Amino acid sequence: MSLVSYKFTKKELNDYYNPKVIAYRYMTNSINAIGFGQIVQKTSVTGNIIDTYYHIYDFATNSMVVFNPTLSQNVPSEEAGPTFWGVSSIDGLNFLNGLTTIPNLRKLKYCNNCSDANGLILPVISNFENRFTQLDSLVRTYNLLDGFLFYETNLPRYTNVFPSVKYDDGVNISYFFKTIDGTDKTLEQISEITGDVSAQIESSINTAPIFKPNAGVNSVITSCCDGYSHIIFGQYPQGMILFNGTLENSYCWYVESLTNEPVTIPPAFQFTSGGRSCQFCISTHGCPPICETILMAYSTNAIDVCSEVYNNYYIAWNVGKIYNFEDCGGLSPASGYYYDGRTIYYWDGLSITDYGTCSTCETRYFSFKPIADFPSLCVAPTFAYEFDASTNMLYNQSSCNTTVADVGYYAEFGIIYYFDGTTLSSYSRCK
Repeated sequence: MSLVSYKFTKKELNDYYNPKVIAYRYMTNSINAIGFGQIVQKTSVTGNIIDTYYHIYDFATNSMVVFNPTLSQNVPSEEAGPTFWGVSSIDGLNFLNGLTTIPNLRKLKYCNNCSDANGLILPVISNFENRFTQLDSLVRTYNLLDGFLFYETNLPRYTNVFPSVKYDDGVNISYFFKTIDGTDKTLEQISEITGDVSAQIESSINTAPIFKPNAGVNSVITSCCDGYSHIIFGQYPQGMILFNGTLENSYCWYVESLTNEPVTIPPAFQFTSGGRSCQFCISTHGCPPICETILMAYSTNAIDVCSEVYNNYYIAWNVGKIYNFEDCGGLSPASGYYYDGRTIYYWDGLSITDYGTCSTCETRYFSFKPIADFPSLCVAPTFAYEFDASTNMLYNQSSCNTTVADVGYYAEFGIIYYFDGTTLSSYSRCK
């Protein structure tokens, strides 16, 4: 079949693919500048990589350097031996030039059409860098725990892959794509490019396997609510959504990977399917409130709340709710306006929204004319208005932060002001 999709978890992107993207970016930049670049790896006696160095072109010095990200240090090529590898300058240069070896070091050379290359060719690493850069961008943009690479193998190589994500708002599922050069595409546009019907593309993504499944007797699960991870007993399919209604910090969990590490949640806690996605699970079951104590005043009036007495409440920012003090997740107080000394919030019984700040208005008396009739303005009777000096806003009497005064010219104590609907500014003087 010409349609192939693979799933990649956010953890895989962070732990494996994004570091490779950085490494390949060093290589492609160096190749484009001077024709080659090298990755040097220090290994343990068992062959595990314990440090990495990049032999690359440095645009700041217009020369080749060896860069060690662990130390955030780069040195000229001739200094790499004594600085990083415990050998002489000559031995270090000979190693970089392929003339000798150094124990526990291995080198991958990337270049254009050179005979001693042992790394991948430039088009391959450039395509790898581009597709995983775009995939990571999509996953981060939509705050997801996985993403996909969708391939139409009938298209030419290097142009046949489209990073994508599946976004679920709890009701509808939407598919978003990018080309490897970063151009955003819709499902319909990908269908036009590939000649495949949308349903086939959706099916390919929905049934995509994990590209590099790992092994283990237990499962690493990540909270759909706060992103914290735990290890539970047993093997669950990577990417599956699990539900448990009794855990304190999350009901919905994403199976990140398998592991042989010991469990952090006792086996007595049982999990069932949480549905098609994290967001669907959250929209169905919610998230447990994480409460903190907050001191707030309350009133049914947004102005009066600023002068009311303060009382203790519980507030759970993660779910946008207010609860009675010492009753987290239980009963909520009456709907109305709450003020914490900085911000007024409106609580409708279901969710919190920012309303504004308490008034800093003072009552002032102005005469008013909608046009620049200054002789008449300066002798006209005055009326009370509310002026907020912190914003230079002018409001009608007893309407601070609510009813804005009319646009026009105002006079007070012989000074003429102009109000444009947002700012009261000095304009002239009465004569």
